[in-house]
Amino acid sequence: MSSRITRSSSGGGVSSPPSLSFSERAGVAGPLEASPVGPRCAGGSNSTLAIRFQIQDKEQVDALWERVRIEVLDPLEAALANFDPRATEVVRKKYYEVYSSVYHVVNDPNRDDLDRHPLILTKHLETLTSYLERVTLPSLAAAHDGYLLRAVGEQWGRYVVLNNWLHKLLIFVERSYLGRQPGKVGLKERGLRQFSKVVFSRSGQGRLLPLVLAIDNVVTRWRSQGEGENGGGAGGRTGPTVDADEKEACRACVELLVETGVTMELKDRLLASARKYFAGRAALWMGGLGGPEEGGREDAGRVGWYMRRVETALLHEEGLLREFDLSRALGEESLVVAVQELVQAHGESVVTREVGGCAWLLRQRRYEELGLMYRLFRREMLTVAAAQAAASAAAAVAVKEMSAQAAAAAAAALGGPSQGHDTPPSTPPSVSYRSRTSSTPHAPPPHPSFSPASPELASLSTLSLTPGPLTPADPSASASPPSLVPTHSSSSEHPLLDRMGVILEAHVISLGEALQEDRNARLAKDRRLEAHDPLYIEALLEMHAEYVELTTSVLGAHRVFKSRLHAAFVAILNDQTSKTTASSASRHLPRQARTQGSRPLRSNLSLRGQEEKPRLITSACDRLLRVGGTREEAKVKEILGLVLYLRDKDFFEGCYRTELMRRLLANRYEEGAEKSAIARLRVEHGVHYAQHSQRMLNETATSKELVHSFLHSYPPALTLRRESCVDFSVTVMAQGGWPVPAAFAQFSCRPPSVLVSYMECFSSFYLGLDIGRGKKLDWVLREGLLVVQATYPSSSGGSRRFEVSSNPHMLLPLLAFSIDESKSLSLAALQERTGMTKGNLDIVLGELRKAGFLRMETRKGGREGGGEGAATRASSAFLVPRDESSEQRAVPSSSSSSSSSSPSSSASASFSDTVYVSLIPDFRSKHKRLTILPKKMEEDKERGISEDVIKDRTLKCQAILVRVMKLKKCMAYRELVVEVVRQCQHAHFTPDVSFVRRVVEGLIDTEYLRRAEEKRDWLEYIA
Repeated sequence: MSSRITRSSSGGGVSSPPSLSFSERAGVAGPLEASPVGPRCAGGSNSTLAIRFQIQDKEQVDALWERVRIEVLDPLEAALANFDPRATEVVRKKYYEVYSSVYHVVNDPNRDDLDRHPLILTKHLETLTSYLERVTLPSLAAAHDGYLLRAVGEQWGRYVVLNNWLHKLLIFVERSYLGRQPGKVGLKERGLRQFSKVVFSRSGQGRLLPLVLAIDNVVTRWRSQGEGENGGGAGGRTGPTVDADEKEACRACVELLVETGVTMELKDRLLASARKYFAGRAALWMGGLGGPEEGGREDAGRVGWYMRRVETALLHEEGLLREFDLSRALGEESLVVAVQELVQAHGESVVTREVGGCAWLLRQRRYEELGLMYRLFRREMLTVAAAQAAASAAAAVAVKEMSAQAAAAAAAALGGPSQGHDTPPSTPPSVSYRSRTSSTPHAPPPHPSFSPASPELASLSTLSLTPGPLTPADPSASASPPSLVPTHSSSSEHPLLDRMGVILEAHVISLGEALQEDRNARLAKDRRLEAHDPLYIEALLEMHAEYVELTTSVLGAHRVFKSRLHAAFVAILNDQTSKTTASSASRHLPRQARTQGSRPLRSNLSLRGQEEKPRLITSACDRLLRVGGTREEAKVKEILGLVLYLRDKDFFEGCYRTELMRRLLANRYEEGAEKSAIARLRVEHGVHYAQHSQRMLNETATSKELVHSFLHSYPPALTLRRESCVDFSVTVMAQGGWPVPAAFAQFSCRPPSVLVSYMECFSSFYLGLDIGRGKKLDWVLREGLLVVQATYPSSSGGSRRFEVSSNPHMLLPLLAFSIDESKSLSLAALQERTGMTKGNLDIVLGELRKAGFLRMETRKGGREGGGEGAATRASSAFLVPRDESSEQRAVPSSSSSSSSSSPSSSASASFSDTVYVSLIPDFRSKHKRLTILPKKMEEDKERGISEDVIKDRTLKCQAILVRVMKLKKCMAYRELVVEVVRQCQHAHFTPDVSFVRRVVEGLIDTEYLRRAEEKRDWLEYIA
């Protein structure tokens, strides 16, 4: 019986290998070793009967497989040997008939205990092994180098066809038998693994190593061929080219190694070869051998040439992976090696190069090469990230398999299914290879952000060990490795991109400093540009648009460059020195650029740095909004985009509301442009930020309707309009909604009688309406607009008329002469008629004298009116020359600045009581409409930030302090200050620590807070 079984032949007539069993049942270790089969095998007779059944099963399977060999396998083998394309047609004719016979023999319905699947699986492996030993191995015996690639590729193609047909023939075995066995590989996978066992394993590395070397030789020649085609110059190499047949053969061999799982040797060889190749190319290119000279700048041209060569090499490497289908074997690791050797190894030198580096490219505006540098660094970042993701995914698969093995070992230790007849034995141990489903990709070379922690799982940078379900009863189970859970530690950004961002920030800051220096030079010549400097804002907008476009189109809108650009403009618009930004970036800059960017941005003039830039932005918007128009509206939106970089946005809000109030009260605004600007502020900074401005605009529209109803339907107003020729208009401002200083409401003056009549009439009209009941009207003349028509006699007998506009208090001295047509008035008389204080009157008279409307005389007698008997003496010091320059002082200009000079200036000198003021009868000007700029009065205080802004900041800071302490109850003083500063930034301002400390001390005085008794540096909340 023993000889009969061992002489059983396979389909090709070759004896079965001793290591292979015809049965894969768990209880049958060899052909003659019978094990009990259920309860029937308790006695000797039952055991003999079981062995007889097994022998009968094998005889039937042998007869069946002989038919398969004759009708299917032999014709298929002959067709493959002759390269007959009709091989599939020959097999397809017998396929269904043979398939039915095999299925009925294996699944015999007359026997319940019949299981012939293991016998069929054995025949499947014997057939494949016989084909490999008879056909494949002899054809590969004498092949070498390129011929080996073609021979292996040809034999692999034939073997795949044979394996696929056997898989189709036995598909029911895979579905009904192998599918129910956990951990078993498929039928096709078994056939592919058998190729590597027979061809590569039985001869050791005798065939695998030459095949790997041949593949590496073809791949290296392909790289060199691509380098020569792309213009290698003196640095390029030419050699034997790779033809189409050789490429297809190499592709087939790569597919063979991947399908059979023998990829480690190929991967190691190809990665080592790629590292050596790219390291040599990088050293050769960086050395400048063959680097072209561009425009006489050899160094700059060499850097740009190097980056273009690197980009071409990386693109060609991607094409190589596609052409040879190496991505299945190498993944992204070949590209990782390329970017490490070409980009990462020399990236620092490229970025910080004196000529051709990032700073040099920015200064020379060579944005095309700058974009090339960004693309290379980003490609390196993405390639490494993709390799890490692939390694992490493979590690997760490995962890899952290790956990499954640990669970199976634990189940076996607890008495689960063992190696009995119900469970087939495991597949015999194979040679060193890894399957596609459970393999861990080879770790790429060391990288700063890619450091393997273990050789088994190279992608895990941190491993946390979790004990598996092990039991002490099973020693093998207790020794099994625990399950590994990967923990990813990802870096924030790529270091080379960060380096470029730092250099970009330092470069933009240096440009901002240059703009500030130009502004300081202009201010040294003309102090009137202190709060109005359109050249500075225009240059700043051009620089902002240029670098935003650079960041978006050239640098890919990467968040590194966007954040660095934002930080640079924050430093420029908040007058911060470059100690914290440019100093850290200076070590990355060339020596030529390190001396730049060290000067402070703060202006040394009268305006504080905290107020200067918001005032400039506000005045620029004010000039454009007074003009109106589509073009100006778009320009205003660009200017308002700079507000995003201001730290003290509340101060800008106060300045903007003040200028808006002046435009609205002077009726020099366009409603569409104003709404568009407010909408931009609302979108950028929130609804609360622009609600006050929107309310002011709404109240102005409501006031226009009220004035129209007052002038056209109120009888007393109709009477006044018939009796006077005054065009009266008024704006009702809600208290607290308009930025009107308290000094303006307290300003004392005596308006003309006709204006007083209109004011009293409108007060009675408004207070009689529903919206005015229970309210009180306070008239603020300081922010009004008064237009006076001045008529002067002409030498030709006619008259010359001028329209003079300014705030009412600035024109009250002129109106005082129209009461009784006086020609000369003393200061006491003017003060009585205008109702102004002595100091304010001196300021107004100084401005009118500068404009050329009034002249002043000193009289000894003290008579008023300038009669004929009056002894008068004209003082040339108070006469204003009526040349062209003096007339230009009265040219219409913006009335938006009430802070152009202080009341203590020379133009606001105090006049004595013996001075008499008179009109200049022969006043001349080439302009018909004149505007007198308002001056600061005595009530106006010199302050950097308005009192309203300081008051609002104090209230907000107090609210934040109370809210934080009410939540914490007790908190350290230092931590409280830091938390309040952080939360105040969301309230559109960044307070100083000293300001927060003063607010804290105020809350302690008002008994909202108190110092802790045990810890003096802690604060407690008083409920």
